[in-house]
Amino acid sequence: MAEITTAPATTAQWHDVQSALTGGGDGRSCQCMWPVLPNKEWQTTSVDERERMLRDEIDAGPPPASSPTRMAGPPAGCAWARDRRSGAFCGRAS
Repeated sequence: MAEITTAPATTAQWHDVQSALTGGGDGRSCQCMWPVLPNKEWQTTSVDERERMLRDEIDAGPPPASSPTRMAGPPAGCAWARDRRSGAFCGRAS
């Protein structure tokens, strides 16, 4: 069975974070911002703006997630977690 590993999402891991997000699906356009932005803001931000938001979050630290996730090789996915008490989850309304 392939070994699965995770690493903190840090500035030093930025290339791996982006690699994990661009392997298919909505990761590239979402940049892990869909769960935290109100719908109105989501609709008016560009992919580049969302990428900058994610980069700013990672740069500010501490690492907000275990990412990227690897299966015996290059990044294969992203396991993202934020502390709900921090206010990072605002819901999808509004």
